[in-house]
Amino acid sequence: MATRSEEIISNSTEGVVATDNDIKSCCCPRVLNPCLLWSSFCSWFLRLLERFFGWYGEGIAKHPLITIQICIVFVSVCSVGFVWFQAENRTEKLFIPQSSQAIDDLNTAEKYFRVKFREETILLVASSDHPNVLAPECLRQAFKAHNAVMELESYSDFCVTLSGNKSKSLEDCLMINPLEFVQFNESKVNGKDMRQVQQELSKAYNTTVLMRNGRPFWYNFNRMFGDANRRHGSIINAKALQMVYLISDPSDEGANKQVLNWEKTFIDKIASLVDKLSCFEVHYSSERSLDDAIAESSGSDVTLVSITFSLMITFACFMLGKFLNPLTGHSLLANAGVFAVALGIAAGLVLPCGVVCPL
Repeated sequence: MATRSEEIISNSTEGVVATDNDIKSCCCPRVLNPCLLWSSFCSWFLRLLERFFGWYGEGIAKHPLITIQICIVFVSVCSVGFVWFQAENRTEKLFIPQSSQAIDDLNTAEKYFRVKFREETILLVASSDHPNVLAPECLRQAFKAHNAVMELESYSDFCVTLSGNKSKSLEDCLMINPLEFVQFNESKVNGKDMRQVQQELSKAYNTTVLMRNGRPFWYNFNRMFGDANRRHGSIINAKALQMVYLISDPSDEGANKQVLNWEKTFIDKIASLVDKLSCFEVHYSSERSLDDAIAESSGSDVTLVSITFSLMITFACFMLGKFLNPLTGHSLLANAGVFAVALGIAAGLVLPCGVVCPL
């Protein structure tokens, strides 16, 4: 005699009739149905992966020493990439595609115009004790900054010229410099008073003689003198002087490295004058300043990343090692895991170097 629960089950199943749609999948059973073909392919691929990893794991388990040796040899071969290791800091190399149309256009324009150059800037702002940079004693201090640049080794080798050729003397070098109103002759400032300096400056402003960059003095005036005031057509004072030196920007890697080294020397030299020019607050900038800032920003995270990896390795060794209970400890497994991670990191870093990809 059936119980009530059995009757309920039998009654519930009596109303269910299996149909063809329930037996079959949602895909039509046609031979060339795309859904059925895709399902078959996925099933075949999963079985293939299962067999592969089963065979792969079995091979590693049966030949552990050979596997370890193969891994070490593989990473050693990859480590050859360290020969080409190079940390790239140049902005145009990091953020501009190598096949950029803009770079090609600039190279074409460089054949006819001087468009590829680097600007090295010295900004002399009047101090509170000397509000007018046109004072003769302040101009003499400005000559100290200018002469410091002129005395730098290889300046004439790297400076830009109007002709595009290598300069034969310092007079060929392009620059935008307020001291050109006295033809870079410091003796024209010695023994002069403020009024005489103002007259010389006004004379240079009203002349049509071209400066070293091929522009008249009045055209460059606003870039050389900051917050200048005039009275009755004469320039009576200014709050800042700006000197801009134009340096070539070669495409050759070796020459470019020499220019970067020269810019480092330029920065160090001007930095040494900061406390020696009492008339001014000295500010300076170089084309490599942005590259240095990017490198500093990128390198600042190296310490944090190193600390993070150290904590992860320590945690892995401690948790897997279980040193308090040698029976359940896995110290060898912990050390092997850390070693495997180290090999993976090394291989990942040196492979880009092997194809000469900058880091």
